[in-house]
Amino acid sequence: MIEMSLKMKTMYYNIAVGLLIIVLSADIVVACPNNCTCPSDRDNVNVDCDSKGLTVVPENFPSNAVIINMNSNYITTIEEGAFQNLSALYGISMDHGSITTIETRAFVNLPYLVHLTLTSNQISTLQQGAFHDLPYLKYLRIQDNNLLNIESKVFVNLIRLEELFLYNNQITTIQQGAFQNLPTLKLLDMSGNKVVFVRNDTFDQFPSLQILSLRLVCDCKNFPFWSWLKTNQQGGIVTCLDRGNDKLYYLPESVFVNCTNYSCHPEYCSNGGSCDQNSYGDLSCTCVGNWTGTTCTVLVYSDELIQRFMNQWWSHQSILQ
Repeated sequence: MIEMSLKMKTMYYNIAVGLLIIVLSADIVVACPNNCTCPSDRDNVNVDCDSKGLTVVPENFPSNAVIINMNSNYITTIEEGAFQNLSALYGISMDHGSITTIETRAFVNLPYLVHLTLTSNQISTLQQGAFHDLPYLKYLRIQDNNLLNIESKVFVNLIRLEELFLYNNQITTIQQGAFQNLPTLKLLDMSGNKVVFVRNDTFDQFPSLQILSLRLVCDCKNFPFWSWLKTNQQGGIVTCLDRGNDKLYYLPESVFVNCTNYSCHPEYCSNGGSCDQNSYGDLSCTCVGNWTGTTCTVLVYSDELIQRFMNQWWSHQSILQ
């Protein structure tokens, strides 16, 4: 009787273990997005959604996903928090797709994300904060898209970023403050674009930069950047769109001999005005008092000023009489 009871307990135990395995397996299947596969290696899961016809980022990724492959799909927007709380996620690949928009905080709460690739999509704009809160990101690829400019505060506080690829876009302008606090960036590739103007302080916050590849118009607007480049020579190639792809660094100073009025200097704005240079390299003056005009040389005769002038004139006439 005792022996029979022991056999029964063993049988029930085996059944319970089997049911537990089935339940756990069922959970894993449920956690995998539809039409995708989720092969696992012990505690880690790779999510393969390559060429699955997806139009939105799925919501039911396994919580222990390490790699997510969503290449060649029809997703147009990466919404805020699309991958949030995937604390083990190491890499995301969304190449060769239809992405046009990346919302602010799209990749939030991914504390260990290292690789992010978004190449060969249709991205035209990157919003501020699109890459917010990615403390371990090292490699970011956004080449072969339709980017027209780089907005202010897009690439900010990516403290471990080492390589940033933006080549073969349509970038013409880099807004002031687009790159901030990138202390470990070693490679920046912006070749294959048509940059009109680069501020001379654009790359000052890249203390580790070793390779800079850039293609721009080498006219007077970029004279300050030429001066910066001569002082802070970097590896890589900065070529000229308008000079047969000559390297900017090797252009002689004589090319910029008449360029003194194409950068802000103390004498550019008169009568106490302050100078500013926009992202297209154009200079403007903020005038004070009754001064106006391009360089604050035109005096505006307001009613008050005219009255003051007349009072002074009459006072002067009285003295003469």
